Amino acid sequence: MDLQQVWKMQGIFFLLVLIGFFLKRIKMIKSENKEVFTDLVLNVFLPATIVNSFQMKFETEMIKLFGILIGLSIIIIILCYILGVFLFSKYTHEQKNVLRFGTLISNAGFIGLPVAESFYGPIGLLYGAVFIIPLRMALWTVGLSLFLNEKDTIATLKKMVIHPCMIAVYIGSSMMISGIRFFEPINTTVIMLSKCTTPMVMIFVGSIIGEVDNLKTIFNWDVLRFSIIRVIIIPTIVYIFTLLSNLDPIIVGIAVILTSMPAGSATVILATKYDNDYVLGTKIVILSTILSMFAIPIWGIILFSIG
Repeated sequence: MDLQQVWKMQGIFFLLVLIGFFLKRIKMIKSENKEVFTDLVLNVFLPATIVNSFQMKFETEMIKLFGILIGLSIIIIILCYILGVFLFSKYTHEQKNVLRFGTLISNAGFIGLPVAESFYGPIGLLYGAVFIIPLRMALWTVGLSLFLNEKDTIATLKKMVIHPCMIAVYIGSSMMISGIRFFEPINTTVIMLSKCTTPMVMIFVGSIIGEVDNLKTIFNWDVLRFSIIRVIIIPTIVYIFTLLSNLDPIIVGIAVILTSMPAGSATVILATKYDNDYVLGTKIVILSTILSMFAIPIWGIILFSIG
C-alpha cells in the first residue's frame, strides 16, 4: 500500500461523497431513489465486483489463508456482539436493539469492499469478500434475531444463502478453483459493472448525509459515543490483536479497514420495519459514516506504516 495512493483515493472518495451530497441537496437524488441505489449496488455492481475479484490462479496455500480470514472475522463478530450486550444495557429495548445491531453489523460489504480494493488492489477485494462471509451470515441470523422471533431464523438463513453477493462468492470461488473463465463479451461486461461499485457507493453515502437539514441535530452524546465505538475503538482492538498475532500485513489491513466501517444502512431499514427506534438508527448511520470519512485515511496511514 502506497501512502500517496491512500491520500489520492481519499480525495476521490471525498469528491464522490460531495457529489452525492450536492445531488441530494438540489433534489436530483430523491429519498425514493435510495432503494434503487441499494438494489443496483447489492444485486448488480457489488456481485460483479466480487466475481471479478476471484479471477486469479488458485493455490493450495489459499485454503489456509481463507480459513484465517474467516476465523478472524468470526472472532471479531463475537467481540462486537459481547460489546453490544455490555455497552448498551441501560438503554430502552427499542434503542438497545438498534445500537447492538449497529455495533454487530457494519457497512463493510457496501462501503468496505471498495475501500479494501482501493488500498490493496484485487487481492484486497478478494480477501475482503472472504472476510465478510461470516458478517453476511451474522446479519441474516444473529443480527435479525435482535428484531425477530426465533421462528424467523430459518427463513432469514435461507435468504442469506441466496443473497446475490453470496451467489457471487459461490460463482467466483468455483471459477478460481476450476480455472474456468467467462467468455467474451461476458468477461468485459462483468469488469465494467464492477468498476461502477465505488462511485455508486460513495455518491449514495453523500446522499444519505445530504438528507439531514441540520447536521448539528445528530451530535448528541449517545450517537457520538456509538460512532466512536464503531469506527475507532473496535478497529483499534482488532489492530492490536492482529499485530500481536503476527498476521500478514494485508490480512491485518483488511480486518482493520472492514471493521472500521460505519453502521450498516440495514440498521435503519430493520429498525423501521420492526418498530424500533429508527430515528436513533438514522443518526448513528449518518454520524458514524461522517466519522469514517476522516478515520479511513488515518487508518490507511497507520496500516501503511506496518505494510
